[in-house]
Amino acid sequence: MKRNKKTPSNIGGRHWLVIGRSALEAARSQDDSPTMYPQSTLENYADQYGKSVSTIRKIIDGTAWVEAFYPDLLMSPPERFPLTQALQLRAIHRLDPHRAKDIADAVFSGKLTRRELTEILGKVKEGRFGPSSEAANRPSKKKISRTRDLESRVQTLLNPLLKERGCLPTMEVRPGTDIWPLCDFVVSDNETAKIAVEVRSLPPKTSKERLLSLLGALLLWQSKGLSVWLFVPHEASEGISELQAIISESGLDPIEVFVVGQKGVMHQKQSG
Repeated sequence: MKRNKKTPSNIGGRHWLVIGRSALEAARSQDDSPTMYPQSTLENYADQYGKSVSTIRKIIDGTAWVEAFYPDLLMSPPERFPLTQALQLRAIHRLDPHRAKDIADAVFSGKLTRRELTEILGKVKEGRFGPSSEAANRPSKKKISRTRDLESRVQTLLNPLLKERGCLPTMEVRPGTDIWPLCDFVVSDNETAKIAVEVRSLPPKTSKERLLSLLGALLLWQSKGLSVWLFVPHEASEGISELQAIISESGLDPIEVFVVGQKGVMHQKQSG
C-alpha cells in the first residue's frame, strides 16, 4: 500500500473522529475485545494516513471514549475538536466526571486550548495522588473533596450575593472556562465577562510561592478589565492579611475577598 504522507493537521479537528470511527469498526470486525485492536488494522491505517501505529491506537481509543460518553459527536463531529483535546478531556473525565461535563461543550467548540486543558487537568490532579499504601485515607483525597465542597458552596452563594449587591438581572454565573487564566466562575453581563471568581482552598500557612502564583493570575484577570472575587475557607483567613499586604505593595487593584464559614456564612474583606 502506498503511504499517504499526511501531516498531523490533516487529521486534526473533526477528521480524526472520521478516521477513528472507520478504524474502530474495522478493528471490531476482526476482534471482539473492546480494548485490544488487531495489529494488522493498526498498521493498515497507520500506512494509509502516514501515522505511527501508536497514534492510530490513540485515535481509536479516543473514538471509543467519545462513542461511550458523547455518541452524538460521531454522527456530527465538531470542526474544532483535535485529538489532543479529546484525550485531555478523557483524562479529566476519569478523575472528575462532573468537571469534564461542565467544560465539554467548550472543548467541542474549540474554545479551550491544549494549554488551558492542561491547567484544568493539573487542578483536577492536584493533591489527588498519594502513597498507594495509604490510598484509603490519604490526605490528597480529603483535600480534593474539601475543594469540591468549597466550590459547590460558593456556586450556591454567588447568585444571592449578586442580588444583595444590587447587580443587574442580566448578570449570570457560568464556569470560568472562556478566559485565561482559567478561574472557577465568571460573572457576566449580557455575555460580557465582568468578574473573575476564584475559589482557593488555601492552608492556614500558605507559602510565599503559592501566594505569588495566585497574584500572577489576579494581575492577568485585572489586565483584561475584570474585577476579582476570591473565596477562601474559614481556616485560611489567617493568611488573608499577608495576601492583602502583597496586593497593596504590588500596586494591584483591590480585590474582594470572601471568607466562607462553616455554616455557609460569608463575611467580606476588601483588599488594598
